[in-house]
Amino acid sequence: MAAVSKEILYLFSVLSFLIIYIVWITLYRLYFGPLAKIPGPKLAALTGYYEAYYNVKGGRFLFKIQDLHQKHGPIIRIGPNELHINDPDFYDQIYSNNGRWDKDPQYVNQFDNTDSAFGTVPHELHRLRRRAFQGFFSKQKIASLEPLIQSIIEKLCARLEEYRLSRKVLPIRHVYQCLTCDVIMEYALAINDGNIDHPDFNPALHETIKKVGEMGHYMKLIPGVQKVLPLIPPWLLVRLIPAMSSMVDLQERCKALAKSITTDSELSHKPKDYSTVCHEIYHADELPDSQKTVRRLQHEVETFVIAGTETSAHALACITFHVLNNPPVLQRLQQEFRDFHGSSSGPARLRELEQLPYLTSVLLEGLRLSYGLAMRLPRVAPDRIIRYRDFDIPPGVRT
Repeated sequence: MAAVSKEILYLFSVLSFLIIYIVWITLYRLYFGPLAKIPGPKLAALTGYYEAYYNVKGGRFLFKIQDLHQKHGPIIRIGPNELHINDPDFYDQIYSNNGRWDKDPQYVNQFDNTDSAFGTVPHELHRLRRRAFQGFFSKQKIASLEPLIQSIIEKLCARLEEYRLSRKVLPIRHVYQCLTCDVIMEYALAINDGNIDHPDFNPALHETIKKVGEMGHYMKLIPGVQKVLPLIPPWLLVRLIPAMSSMVDLQERCKALAKSITTDSELSHKPKDYSTVCHEIYHADELPDSQKTVRRLQHEVETFVIAGTETSAHALACITFHVLNNPPVLQRLQQEFRDFHGSSSGPARLRELEQLPYLTSVLLEGLRLSYGLAMRLPRVAPDRIIRYRDFDIPPGVRT
């Protein structure tokens, strides 16, 4: 009986502590915390699962935020330690180079690429990692890749002619994803996947990128799951999530290439034609050896490939739709091409096409209409108070 009483007493003590803790954290977040006066749903102030509820239903939290702004004003509380500000004039204060701005760990951890520059949380480490390839997408670098890009585009044109002759429906989004993926794979890994040669323009590539975005919501919902996934054998992960087969294959190839560069003295030398992302980072003088590990190179290349594939493909698809959907725009663009007199031999060069004013305007307008990520990119000021109108945002709050 005494033993039972001790067990009951222990259980009662634990439950009492949990109840007291829940009551205390509830009162603190709602009434006594530094964010208590900022408007927003009470449930959002209590738990991050308020956001998860809308995101697991197809990433709808962005639209819920818009509704909350209409109800509460330009600044709202959307989480226990997160604010959202809908004010274009405040944008440059958050996304600036003035002061220290860390990334949100909860956001970047959902992709399990914390060793890439994109997934780096601390301000100083992010600047160090980014500096290693700051000029990697400069105009001069891209111009050096012109022969490579031209060869891939010519292959694509041949495939488009096949579809024209057969009068089959062209899956334009898949087409552009194959194009951008083949280009970025060559640039980042010196590997050509041959996606353009796929009979149906590899719809599995589209599904893989889509699944990566969808899984991000669940990664944020279940803390720590992103640390468990790398521990699962690749063959088992593909069995559990078949749509991830292409992604797992990419991860394995990035890992193998990174490992070969760091261990093989011959492969570690830069290629003669152009330098890949892996080689650029590995030979960066400003990076210490601790920033040239296999995992570091792997994560950086994975980020380049995924981001470079989807964002560029979306912009191209958006431009194509609006041009075809506006006959006057299409006709004027075709006329400018007919009047164009470029190189007497071979395809037009980049420097020549840049001189076409209407083509340039179409591309700029397409970039304006397309977007990179339809999601928040919160920042954290870890060492100072941020002032917005009558509100003081404490250090460490996601904004």
